[in-house]
Amino acid sequence: MVSQLRPRRNLPRTRPLATVPGSWKARGGSDAEYYVYVGLLRTGRREGADFVFQANLSGSQFRETGDVIPDFLVFVPTLAINVQSRYYHSGNADQRAHDQYVRAILEQQGIQTAFISEDQATTDAEFWVRRALAGFVSSPLEVLST
Repeated sequence: MVSQLRPRRNLPRTRPLATVPGSWKARGGSDAEYYVYVGLLRTGRREGADFVFQANLSGSQFRETGDVIPDFLVFVPTLAINVQSRYYHSGNADQRAHDQYVRAILEQQGIQTAFISEDQATTDAEFWVRRALAGFVSSPLEVLST
């Protein structure tokens, strides 16, 4: 007797990942950051008008505290989105402390900070971007532990 094969129902639904253009990498962006970028575009936002990539907020008010460069700065609602890769953000205590420091500096300026892991970005970046825009944020270490 031959059994019928049924599709598994518990697999996450994902869209095929877009090919990351060379122009994105030339800007200094990672693959995971590109997927978050596309997720922001899918919410109807436009780069330059509604958000910026790698906004350098190390102007005069930050001169003493060092560089604060969120991956994305969304203007409405005022929100910074940082993409957390396991390689760069969980490797050592100094990097983890810097992530917490950047979050504290941004929040002192009234900018809420959301963290999206590279796994979340490659699985369903648009979902995680919409969740961040809705005010659901987590800590840098929290997103890496999922």
